[in-house]
Amino acid sequence: MEPLLANSADGSSLPPRRPPSIGGSILTLLVFFALAALALFVISYPVAAVVSAAALIVVAGVVRNLARLVRRHRGSLRRIDIPGIGTVEYRVLRS
Repeated sequence: MEPLLANSADGSSLPPRRPPSIGGSILTLLVFFALAALALFVISYPVAAVVSAAALIVVAGVVRNLARLVRRHRGSLRRIDIPGIGTVEYRVLRS
């Protein structure tokens, strides 16, 4: 075990520095490869990249609006009339 380092300001001892954890470096490596793959995809297929980005924006908007709708109608009884089939009643509750 390494000796404790003395802090010259107040004479207290500091523990030795730890090496960086391997989990952080693996995560950094995975993020780098993901960004590199994304860059290659955008360069190779620009139209598909634009369509994918537009689809992600649309999905995010739909999820946001759906969450707002559910929040507004939480706990209220709603009915949907389906011609030729019948009426469906539903209530949105928190679990």
